[in-house]
Amino acid sequence: MHREPTNVFACVCLFLCLPASRSFFQVEAILVNIFGGIMRCDTIAEGIIQAVQTVDIKVPLIVRVEGTNVEQARQMLDEANLGFITASDLDDAAQKAVASIA
Repeated sequence: MHREPTNVFACVCLFLCLPASRSFFQVEAILVNIFGGIMRCDTIAEGIIQAVQTVDIKVPLIVRVEGTNVEQARQMLDEANLGFITASDLDDAAQKAVASIA
């Protein structure tokens, strides 16, 4: 399968998770909020999973997805067993991000 969008998204996730950027910005949590209108949420979830499997993330990763194939994406994130904190909407994601660093 051709998956360039996933690779692009994985690169964005990798950049956010680099040790240098974490220490420079003092990142305590990462909140990914995606509305998959054109891009399918399951493809985005796959990119997030690939990124986390590649980089040792030491901060909580909160993921909120909405759009095409959202249920499949949420299931993929849950079944990945990589410690994702999934959220149902942006308010839920923000609350979970704050709670994860409290």
